[in-house]
Amino acid sequence: MRKEYRDFIAVDEAVNSRNNNAARTISVVTNLSATEAQALADKTLAANKNPALAFEITFEGTMEADSLVGNNPTATVTLPKFKVFSRYMRIVSVRTDYEANITTVQVRG
Repeated sequence: MRKEYRDFIAVDEAVNSRNNNAARTISVVTNLSATEAQALADKTLAANKNPALAFEITFEGTMEADSLVGNNPTATVTLPKFKVFSRYMRIVSVRTDYEANITTVQVRG
């Protein structure tokens, strides 16, 4: 038996009211049951509630990039100036300047 496709929408009303109905809308087009489709839309909205941030952090000392091989490199980042406190982020790149004795790390998450 063929089911018609359903379109379910999940909207963050708190964000919508603060931004004159300009919040992102997560739309799921599926042939799941109505309950399953709404649950999927709500789960997708919840997963995207906090947008990803990216930072480039430079510190004194050297960090070897090969020490990150074999695992998923992550860091817990605290940057009060940007209102980031103990945020779990992925390390996406590491640059080490041995002459200047500094390391620059790019993090995202």
